[in-house]
Amino acid sequence: MVSEYYAIYKSLESAYYEGYQNIHLFSDCEVAVSQLIGHSAVRSTELSRYCDAIKDLAQKFESIRFEFTPRENPYICL
Repeated sequence: MVSEYYAIYKSLESAYYEGYQNIHLFSDCEVAVSQLIGHSAVRSTELSRYCDAIKDLAQKFESIRFEFTPRENPYICL
């Protein structure tokens, strides 16, 4: 799970430094998306730190949306 949070953080960090302001982030990790949008609690201290860092970074964007998408989605490239 840490790797999913790390990937989300690094993606947002890259988007921020590239100057993007409106973000629609797709992830195949349903738990991470649910935790980031506040639908479920983060129980791990380590994950909580990542979640907080992502939420802090998300505040720098004009708009941001997190959305779960199944890995099988043909429009999403890994």
